[in-house]
Amino acid sequence: MSEYAVNCECRASVSVNARQAGSSISCECGRSVLVPPLSALRRSAGQSTKSTVELIAEMIGNGELPAEMVCPLSGKQPEETIYFHIRCERSWVRGGEPIDYGKLLAYYLLFGWIGALIVARKMEERQEFGRDTAIMVPVRISSAVRAEIFRTRRQKLLMLTHRSRHGFYDRNRT
Repeated sequence: MSEYAVNCECRASVSVNARQAGSSISCECGRSVLVPPLSALRRSAGQSTKSTVELIAEMIGNGELPAEMVCPLSGKQPEETIYFHIRCERSWVRGGEPIDYGKLLAYYLLFGWIGALIVARKMEERQEFGRDTAIMVPVRISSAVRAEIFRTRRQKLLMLTHRSRHGFYDRNRT
């Protein structure tokens, strides 16, 4: 894992890793040091700040993908390219329930101000997290496995099939 340097107010350099990005750590002098986001750490180290999805899209655009010379399922010469739709991240929402004044009044009448407070807390502000991120990834396959791939609807099953054919997957392993 890459190590990055973050400077403290005392001018000491504190070594951090990618998992500590966006957190706060302690310096030897006792001060709290805010670790910048991973993109800022990478930029300061002269590394690429592109996400994996951006790098894959760039490689596809440059014609670097698909690069396989052998079908990953059959081990034979690939004749065609198929595209897998891969969802990398999905957005989600917390809160945002509209205020139900009838419910608020009922809780107030039954439980007093504590009941109204309980209902009001459940009706918190809407917060959106993450983002919808998906990419179409090309894979070169041989025509011998084309029908099998299109019959297999679940990606997990497809991965297990691939691994078992090439001896990477052992069902008896714990």
